[in-house]
Amino acid sequence: MIATDMSSDTGHEKKSWEIKGTGMRTYEQLSGAEGKKIYYRAERFPAGPLFGKLGPCVEIGGEEFDVQDVSMTGLALLAPINRLLANQVGETVDYRMRVGRTVLHEGTARVSRVHRGPENVVIGLGLITDYLDVARLVTKQQDLLVRHDLQKFAQPSDNVDPAYKLIVADVLDMLRRYDGFLAQQRRVTNGVKPIDENDAAEILGLCEERIIPEWRALWRRANELVIPLIDDPEALGSVKLYTERLLTPEFQIGPVCRRAYEKPLGYPGDFLFMNKIYEWEYEGSTLFARLVHRLGLEIGHCVTARMEAMQQTITEIMISEAGGGTARITSVGAGPAQEVQNYLRQQRPPRPVEFTLIDQEKEALAHAYDKIYPLTLASSGAAQVSCLQVSFMEMLKGQDMFAPLAPQDLIYSMGLADYLSPGRARNFVASLYRQLAPGGTLVIGNVKNTVESTFWPMEVICDWSLHYRDEAQMWAMAEGLDTAHAAVKTDSTGQVLLMYLRRP
Repeated sequence: MIATDMSSDTGHEKKSWEIKGTGMRTYEQLSGAEGKKIYYRAERFPAGPLFGKLGPCVEIGGEEFDVQDVSMTGLALLAPINRLLANQVGETVDYRMRVGRTVLHEGTARVSRVHRGPENVVIGLGLITDYLDVARLVTKQQDLLVRHDLQKFAQPSDNVDPAYKLIVADVLDMLRRYDGFLAQQRRVTNGVKPIDENDAAEILGLCEERIIPEWRALWRRANELVIPLIDDPEALGSVKLYTERLLTPEFQIGPVCRRAYEKPLGYPGDFLFMNKIYEWEYEGSTLFARLVHRLGLEIGHCVTARMEAMQQTITEIMISEAGGGTARITSVGAGPAQEVQNYLRQQRPPRPVEFTLIDQEKEALAHAYDKIYPLTLASSGAAQVSCLQVSFMEMLKGQDMFAPLAPQDLIYSMGLADYLSPGRARNFVASLYRQLAPGGTLVIGNVKNTVESTFWPMEVICDWSLHYRDEAQMWAMAEGLDTAHAAVKTDSTGQVLLMYLRRP
């Protein structure tokens, strides 16, 4: 519909034409930029989303830098915080942007800024001799990515140990045998009556009794061959590539392994994955898919075991000073906080308690809060819960994260140390330890380096990389801390180490 505004302006007829419902605006309604934004500059594109998994680096004077973002007229580069930079603001440099040995672009630029942040140094370059055609740059990089992937997947498996190939064949044979059996049951049973849930559960239960011990034995055999390859990235990479071609697709039929491999939230072990482990239910569109899902749950059994160990620790902390003051308990990397849910469902706290849940994922905190808050109401005010959404890097710093909190009686982190190098793990533990109240306890969980570990199914089948540690490496994380009591224990599965540190 076309409307006419016949209102008068300074004695003259004024007309304004507008097509209703389209959002079209008159020139008088259009706004420009404000403040410093009135100075236009070429759009910046973050390197991660632009280039994906095969991002380029920039070489200057023999040194390599990661790319933070690119624009038509400049580049932002990243360097470690402790890097001694040879170039200063205003200096002219020659640069080459490359992927591997292939040069995508080269030219001359001027160092326009050097900014030191808490984690790294950002170097800004303004291009002098040329400009970046970003679309063409991405096209060249994508061509290299296709060639890289082709080389990766076309690589023969000659360098994979024949003994390992035999294990993979045995796993495939196991899966095919049970797939055939379940397909036969479906055909036979459907000839008489549909398979109902009770029949399905009975059939799967019979399969589970036989397949789990066989799966465990194959898993151990594989660990014996691949764990020694941890310090040989090339050999381990060949084994992973071979396994991802032959076994990973087979296990992705089960929802839990598929989520672990695909990482839909961008990182492994998200709260929905954890919930699948805790719920321990058959999932899948067919009987065979449900059985494969059950094999995946077996991989995650240690997740449930460490959660139960923390639930027990919470119980002990709460009764250690029953009738005393308020207990303050914090979970770092909380996920769904199942141990807090279980504790509050099973008993009324003997004294007031404040739970603080810290995680980087908003949805994880929302899920945990939705489950726990009603339980705090049922405790008649004895329990309270609050949540802090904090980035992974802020969790590693620790101190700023705890600024709004009082000293804590119990701090625990069951999964973050798994992802940390030795130096970062030590700093992480020290930063959490400083936030304990006198007599408070810190608990750190970490997957154990043992032939019974989850290394082969997680690292090799599901592409889920962790730092597996022994007892000596756990103690190294607590180096230099003045403790009243310290212990390293193994969980009930033998796959997780738990370090307990009590402050004087």
